[in-house]
Amino acid sequence: MTNFSPLQGIKLAKRGIYNYITSRPLVISYEVTLSCNCNCRHCELGGIIKNEMQLQPDDYANLTRLLKPPVVQISGGEPLLRKDIVAIVKAIKQSDGLPYLILVTNGVLLNESHYLQLHEAGVNQLSVSLDFPDERHDEFRRHRGLYEHLEQTLPKLAKFGYRDIILNTAITQANLKDVLPLAKKAMDWNISISYSAYTALRTGNKDYCINSEED
Repeated sequence: MTNFSPLQGIKLAKRGIYNYITSRPLVISYEVTLSCNCNCRHCELGGIIKNEMQLQPDDYANLTRLLKPPVVQISGGEPLLRKDIVAIVKAIKQSDGLPYLILVTNGVLLNESHYLQLHEAGVNQLSVSLDFPDERHDEFRRHRGLYEHLEQTLPKLAKFGYRDIILNTAITQANLKDVLPLAKKAMDWNISISYSAYTALRTGNKDYCINSEED
């Protein structure tokens, strides 16, 4: 885990053990908006929702204080569409000072200013989605120029040395053969990468599920 002191790590482990024994949540994921500036082929969300009902920063603080999870993940939709996203992060982090906080983004709105504000507010891990190691990512996310933006932005952010940026790749039938090139891309950008298997549980779309008979 990045951006965490040894003392905080010990407290985090103790909280995790306590929550496990007492059947309390280990991880909470807040989808702070259902709006998104991409329209990804493997996702059920996409587009901007007008007049969306949203919880406020204090609401997230109260929930976190009540449930006391060791880890909190902020996602969406696209969380950077929330103009108060920094306030949300601060509220969660200051609720008891402990949660290891992960923010998942498609990176469309990510820039140096956003990154530094989120880091200062308490984001421990910035998880940036990347499906392909080239411009096929644009087609899959239906957002022209996104791959180029990430290629220009992420290496610059990595130079700050916080080591808190990680590529997040959902392995699908479409990008299965790109697993190693994606790892190489992460190395080139001096950041980490995490893989997960695509599941159709949310979308019901099995077209992108890995076919074990072929692989």
